[in-house]
Amino acid sequence: MGSPGKPPIFDGTDYDYWKVRRYEVNSKAYNALIACLARPEFDRVSDLLSAREIWARLANFHEGTNHVKSRLYETHRWEYENFTQLLGESIDTLFSRFQSIVNKVRANQPQGTQTYFDHEKAMKLLYALDRKVWEVKVQTIIVCWL
Repeated sequence: MGSPGKPPIFDGTDYDYWKVRRYEVNSKAYNALIACLARPEFDRVSDLLSAREIWARLANFHEGTNHVKSRLYETHRWEYENFTQLLGESIDTLFSRFQSIVNKVRANQPQGTQTYFDHEKAMKLLYALDRKVWEVKVQTIIVCWL
């Protein structure tokens, strides 16, 4: 039926045995999940009876529904496309803010959508620099890459 530590595999025979085994596996997963949840998370899922339901509710709460993720993706993608250096912003702060936007885009990206390549991100950062200091910084970056 299955080896210890692995979920049982149902091959179409002995359904009653398989059903009990699935229940045992769910109970173990359920207990493991419930045992490691902080009180606010526990309160959020305490009415559920299966590990699968707990995971689904936690994912929905923390990641949002597909509709919410789609809207977040579009919002963060717009931030990426319109990214520029703020007045008086340091390079470190600029890069940190940029990386945060890139991470948000990736976290909410629909499946099958292409991510930004490193070269694209580097060019986006270069073009985001304040034009007054752009030439000096571009030359420094080019020298460092060579």
